[in-house]
Formats: sequence, structure tokens, C-alpha cells
Amino acid sequence: MNASPPVVTIRYAARLPYDARRAAEERTRAALRATLGDVLVRFEELSERETSRHTRIRFTGGWRVETDELARRTLDCLTGTLRGA
Repeated sequence: MNASPPVVTIRYAARLPYDARRAAEERTRAALRATLGDVLVRFEELSERETSRHTRIRFTGGWRVETDELARRTLDCLTGTLRGA
């Protein structure tokens, strides 16, 4: 039986046009995989009805890194990806 890779889920408020948003997601996905290894990266858009419009990141699955280190690597990766956008 193959184990599923760990998952990073990013929930965010969409502000870009569809094509630009998908391109940004692909860049982010590639950067996270380069930083974290074999992971599944999912994106979910916040609905207009949700009161909190802040980006949320959730880690699920069997990670081999402490949560603090995982969060640090992910935030460093996302910060670098956003600067390069």
C-alpha cells in the first residue's frame, strides 16, 4: 500500500483574475515542492461570506519535520515566491 504524501492546504481570498491566480498557484506549488519535498499542495478560495479574509495554511498527513520547522520553511518559501511575483 502506498502512503499518501503530506498535504499543505492554502485557503486565501482571491484577488487576481483567474489566469493570473492559476499561474501564481503553480509557481507557489513548485516552490513548496522544491522546499518541502514530495507534498501535495491544495488551494482553496475563501468565499465572500467568510468574515475573516486572512490566508490560512493547514498541514495534514505524515510529516517528518517538527511543526515549527515546517511552518518556518513554508513561510520562507511563500515570502520568497511573493517577492518574485
